[in-house]
Amino acid sequence: MDFLETEFVEQGGILLIRPNGSIEGYLSDWLDDVEQRVDTQPRNVVLNLSNVDFISSRGMGIIFHLHKKLNSLGCKLHMAELQENVAEAMDIGGITDVIEAFDTEEQALQGLTG
Repeated sequence: MDFLETEFVEQGGILLIRPNGSIEGYLSDWLDDVEQRVDTQPRNVVLNLSNVDFISSRGMGIIFHLHKKLNSLGCKLHMAELQENVAEAMDIGGITDVIEAFDTEEQALQGLTG
């Protein structure tokens, strides 16, 4: 299935992305939707993973691809509120070595504004 329920919120010029479910498999439509939002108006992004209960290696690749896309536009990606098992997978996969992860969405926002 190529669908991930996601809430998109604009706050202070930053795009908040709040997916709900598992990030795994093929999510090309989801990634296309996110990239279109960023291409239309380049801006920093906070990816709130509080409602993501599982992430596969392919899911980590999707997040890393988004990170590279944002960097190419001069923007940043921060992650927030990772559940313990997701944080562990991101650590093992080396994603948190490249993309900053914050305990709260507010901290991630502050990291982009201040």
